[in-house]
Amino acid sequence: MQLPHALIDAERWIASCPPQDIHRIRSLCLSIQKAEYELMRQAHSYLQTCMHHCEGLCCKNVFLDEVMGFEDFCYILLLHPELSGTLHTHLNGLKGLFTSDCPFLLNGKGPCILPEAVRPEICITSFCMQTPKTDRAIADVKSHFRKLTWTIRGMRIKRLLQRLLSWPVLLR
Repeated sequence: MQLPHALIDAERWIASCPPQDIHRIRSLCLSIQKAEYELMRQAHSYLQTCMHHCEGLCCKNVFLDEVMGFEDFCYILLLHPELSGTLHTHLNGLKGLFTSDCPFLLNGKGPCILPEAVRPEICITSFCMQTPKTDRAIADVKSHFRKLTWTIRGMRIKRLLQRLLSWPVLLR
């Protein structure tokens, strides 16, 4: 399971970011949050069905590395850095390669411990039913997450290149 390492990597990466990068990424995170709020508004009846009929079935028997990762943790931590300890606590209980239930369910049953509209992309955009009224809102959230992912990856590549290009100077 790579999830605990993804959280640690996200914390380290955020801590090493210059202020202008943090500002840029936080701005993208706020646009995702706004899109998530709109999706939650449009999907209210679907979400009620999920909670009352399915009882959060999509949060059970999951392979978490497929559901969330580095960029999701960056998103969560940039909007709610105070959740770091809680995330670590819940991830420390994971054992083995698979988990039967999402570790972020309150008391292992739910609801989710993450604040509303600060959820990983897969968690907020996946429904076990057809959701025609929310297709545009789902696409919007996914689009914002893609932009965040590519921005973070671009920043990571840029830093790597800067370090590689600075090596010859150190060897002189």
